[in-house]
Formats: sequence, C-alpha cells, structure tokens
Amino acid sequence: MVRGPVLPPKVEILRNEGKMLQPLSWKDCKAWYDEGLPLSTTSDEAAKMLHATLWQHLSFRNDPALGGAEGTLEAVLEADPNCVMGLVLKNLGMNNFSSKQRPQIPRNIAEAEKLLEMACNANEREYMHCKAVLCMAQGKMSEACNVWERILIKYPRDTLAMLQAFTHYIQSGKSTEMRDSTNRILPHYDPREISYGFLLGLNCFSLEECGMYAEAELAGRQALHINPTNGWATHAMAHIFEMQCRTDEGIQFMESTENNWKDSDYIAHHDYWHWALFHVEKGQYEEALGIFDEKIQPIARQRETTFSFQDMSALLYRIELEGNSVGDRWGEVCKSWSPRSKDHIYSFNDCHMMMAFLGADDKEKRQEFVESMQEYLGGDSSAEDNHSICSDVTWPLTQAMIAFKEGKFAECVDILYPVRYQVFRIGGSHAQREFASMLLIHAAMKSNLNEHRMLAKYVDYQHFLFY
Repeated sequence: MVRGPVLPPKVEILRNEGKMLQPLSWKDCKAWYDEGLPLSTTSDEAAKMLHATLWQHLSFRNDPALGGAEGTLEAVLEADPNCVMGLVLKNLGMNNFSSKQRPQIPRNIAEAEKLLEMACNANEREYMHCKAVLCMAQGKMSEACNVWERILIKYPRDTLAMLQAFTHYIQSGKSTEMRDSTNRILPHYDPREISYGFLLGLNCFSLEECGMYAEAELAGRQALHINPTNGWATHAMAHIFEMQCRTDEGIQFMESTENNWKDSDYIAHHDYWHWALFHVEKGQYEEALGIFDEKIQPIARQRETTFSFQDMSALLYRIELEGNSVGDRWGEVCKSWSPRSKDHIYSFNDCHMMMAFLGADDKEKRQEFVESMQEYLGGDSSAEDNHSICSDVTWPLTQAMIAFKEGKFAECVDILYPVRYQVFRIGGSHAQREFASMLLIHAAMKSNLNEHRMLAKYVDYQHFLFY
C-alpha cells in the first residue's frame, strides 16, 4: 500500500496570522551553489530575481512590490540577458500549452531550439531544462515531464522542475504520478523551511486526487497552520470537502478563510469556483451566480488566463445542466474563448470552449471549432501528445455535448458512454471532470430509451472519477 508522507509535528515557528511568508533574502549565486543548484550566470542580481520569480510561482501569487512574476523575470534578464534559467522561464511562459495559441508554435519551437543551442555552455541541470522547453514547444508534454523528473532525481530541490512536473500531472490527469512525485520531494526539505508549507499544499492535493482523504487533510491542515495565506492548500482542502460531500463544511471553510487567500491571484478565481460549486450542490444557484458575478468573472477579466476562463465555463455549464437559467452570462465567456477556437493545444481547454460556444448559442464559433478540430486531427500534428487525446476523447466528448444541446439525448449517451473511463486524459482534477459524468447522467435520464434511463441509476460514479 502506498502511503502519504510521514508528517512532522506542527511547526509553531512558522505560524503566520494572515500575512504572506517569504524568505528573508533572495538567493545570490553562492546561495544557489550552496544549495546544490549552481547557476551559470555570474550576476548576483539575476540570481536573486530568479529566486523571487520562482517564489511567486510556488506561492501562487504575484508580489506587487516585485512587479509580479512577469516583472521580476524581466529584472532577471535585465541583469543578465543570457541567464539561462531566466530564458528557460521566459520560454516556458511562451510554451505553456494551456495558454499558447497554435499560430505561435513555429516561433516557439525556433526560440526553444535557439535556447538549447545556447545552453551547450551551461551546466547539466540548465541544459536539461532547455531540453524540456523544446519538448514543450513541440507538444511532447510527457517527454518534457520525463526530463523534469530526471532533474528531480539528482536535484530534488529544483523548484522549477518540481512545479513543471506537478503541472503536467494535473494537466494530463495523472494522479498517481503526481502523488509519488511530491512524496519523493518532501523529505528533501526541512519542515522549518518556508517552502515546506507550500510543498505540503501540493502534496495535499496529490493525495486527495488519489482518494487518500485522511492523509490529504492532515497535510492540508498543516500547510495552512504554517501559512494561512496558502491559496493552493485552501484549494486542496476544498477538493477534500467536495469529494467527501462535506458541503456545508466547505462553504463555512471558504467563507471563514476568504481574507487569507483572496489575494492569491494565481488561484483565487478557482477557490471562488469551489465555493460556488458547494452552493450548486445545495441547489443554491443564485448564491453560486452571485459568486460568479462578483468574484470569478471580475478576476477573469483582469487575469485573462485560460484557467480563469475554464472556471467561468464550468460553473455556468453545471448550473444549466441542472435545468437553471444563467441569463446572458454566456456572452462574455464565449467572447473570452473565441480567439482560441482553432487552437486545439490542450483538450481541457477545448471542452470548456465548447461549453461557452454552446451556452451562448454561437453557431458560427461552434462550426469553426468543429471544422478546425477535424482539420487538426487529419493534419500533421500527430507527434503532439494532445493529438491522440483529442482523437480518442475530446472529439467524442465535444460531439456528445453538441448532441445534448440539440436535444439528441440518446445520441449523447451512445457517444459518451464508451469513452467514460478515458475522460481523465483531458486533464484537470476529478472535481473539474465531473461535468462529463453529469452530462452522461442527465442525458441518460432524458433519453427516450429505457436502457439509458436504467443506466442513469447505475453509473458507477466513483469508478468514473478514478478511472
């Protein structure tokens, strides 16, 4: 039996009442070297700003005093334009497959190839990061993750490798790999280190996604004991309440801790999504829509990330599946997704895009999406990881969504039922992928076939989630 980490006693020294924790100083070149993570740059300023950039990613919030993660990364490259790890971070921003657009791919690959050539004079760890960047640009996500895991074997305290591997596991639905990766890394950190609480938050989520709820809650509560402002740990705790149907407790938890996590701008919109989801499960749709209007959508307008667009689509779609009107809210969500209708970079995005196009009843965008996906599947992108996922899962799933919208409920069931155990491959969490099981159940209940209505009673919900 695979167990979670053996958690140390609570660390009182790091207890911080509602204030963001960060290192007392940023690491210069010598500090990086002493930690076993040497940099090829000789600029202490670049080294320090690199540390500050990574810290903002680890803590899931931009620090305005530093100019945010983007501004801090600019400071890295101003101090040393040839800082390899700074260029790695810049290229990863360009090559993030959940946010990039298809026309960017040739330029991104060229930039990644140029970086890899430049890195011949860098150290081993930096060179491997550059290899991973090229894999990402080529759409070979699993290959990139394998490189990051190889880095972590030799350099387990490499924050960037850890975060990139962790993100890949989320975006490919690989819960077991995510759990094992965080379990391997935790023992290399002292519980008195400030980073430890954030790592516990990641581990909490990993354990929850593997159904290890008791172990996950222990890790999550300790992470929040160390630092109550840990937005990711808050999010992981929300997952635990969600998966165990502790709805009232979830609402109380989110409401009582809001002031702690609302400034975690990387994740705050998603924490609000979880809060709204608890209300949906209680049939409190107006409360859920209030959170959408007052919190989720305003953050999405400001952030303009595909992650925030996903939350908008997912919440409105669930409310409508349960037979409720969301008014004219789909219009802006559809507008947010529209520039990406031909991308087909990340299947999870595609599914949430289709929700918006159907919700807004934008037949032109829907048709554009369908035709471009057919072109993508028949084109020369088969080397991309997403291509097989799109062919096997995303295409039938989006077709099932269209059938449901058109009132073809039996057709929706017939399309979706055979791929129900493959839905995890589109990525995201169990809670995020529940829309597919909800779609199947609602279509089965509305179908004119008796066998489908019987199916609605007997869909093995937990196995649907845990493939």
